[in-house]
Amino acid sequence: MKRQFFALFALLLLTAALPVRADFTPPAKDKFLIVVLAGQSNMAGRGVPTPEDKVAHPRVVMLNRKGEWVPCVDPIHYDVGNSGVGPGKAFAEALAESDPTITVGVVPCAVGSSPISVWEPGKSFYKGKDNWHPYDDCISRVKRAKQDGTLAAILWHQGESDCMRRGGYLYQARFPVLVNRLRTELGAEGVPLIVGGLAQKNAKEWFGKILSNNQRATCEYLYGPGKFVPSLAEYQLNPDNIHFTRDSQVDFGKRYFAAWKEVRKKLAADPQYWKKETPPKGLDAAYPIPDEQLPELAKVPLTPEIERYLFPKGVPEALKKAREAADPAKQPSAANWTDPKAGWAPDAAPLLSTSTREKISLNGFWAFSVEKESAALDKAPAVAAMPYFFKVPGKWPSGGKGAKNGCGVWDAQGRDHFGADVESVSA
Repeated sequence: MKRQFFALFALLLLTAALPVRADFTPPAKDKFLIVVLAGQSNMAGRGVPTPEDKVAHPRVVMLNRKGEWVPCVDPIHYDVGNSGVGPGKAFAEALAESDPTITVGVVPCAVGSSPISVWEPGKSFYKGKDNWHPYDDCISRVKRAKQDGTLAAILWHQGESDCMRRGGYLYQARFPVLVNRLRTELGAEGVPLIVGGLAQKNAKEWFGKILSNNQRATCEYLYGPGKFVPSLAEYQLNPDNIHFTRDSQVDFGKRYFAAWKEVRKKLAADPQYWKKETPPKGLDAAYPIPDEQLPELAKVPLTPEIERYLFPKGVPEALKKAREAADPAKQPSAANWTDPKAGWAPDAAPLLSTSTREKISLNGFWAFSVEKESAALDKAPAVAAMPYFFKVPGKWPSGGKGAKNGCGVWDAQGRDHFGADVESVSA
């Protein structure tokens, strides 16, 4: 019996060590279904793999870091060295088993610990030994996969990095913006988005409830089609008390697939079904966002749908003022140089006031003069007598003859340069 068990275990290890299928040829596009795994560590997976998880399904492959299709085994992700079992493999295998004519391609895009704020174009996030670009990397990898197949599902699990901090309120804007952006850039209109819920210990907390409601409202109503899949009370966590265990992840993956089938059935009956459904009370509007956090949304591209969801009574004055202050057309530049000698003044600067605090914009021109004697610092000249202005935001010149236009220092005539005098300026 021991010999039989050892032989079986050796066979499993051998299967796990199968070489890359360099000869893998994707089937016809409509028979090669692409599944995207996105979010943070509970999507990447931290469950401890078993020999079973190292066995690849004959019709399930995954995109490796080099952009090659290889047998799909756990760990699928490579964001950290201890990646393990997530819900992706169980979902993909259930999908493959549902139709013997298809092949499934899994695209790993999750990055452990990544908050929603870094899932934006151009944003970077350092994790493990790498500097990741969660959104940009995801777009690039999915577009690579779509060269061979058809996008069939987007699985999302994320929020642990946002549910225990003030970002929970802003999540309500950032997540729907992300989903809308993904659907637009990937041509994913009509692709089911399945969102997994936080562990029960987080989901029951204040921000956990905010995130869960927002995720459900986004994937099922705002930017469907999709389905929110809550975690179960019986799901166990690893000793770190953050990540789902291997068995919990496998079950979660199967429930993701059941939700996907439900969405597909509704789509078959009505391709626009989700646009006709009315969200229940509690999902029809976001939790109010504190005024002091609204300036962080000044440059976030909120669509009319998102604005109605966030602000059913209209856009708050605090956000309107923040948008006005952030308007590039109203920032200091040579084009709108009016009275440089007036400099920055507190009574003219944009001011955001709440019941507990005030924030004032420092953007503008700050007058200064170059003084070589320390004693002169006690006799600072009036603003009108100062010959130079530093633009905020701007970059202080490093000094020397190499300083060029755009250094952020202006003269009284509004010229964006310092000429030969730049050598005498030091911070």
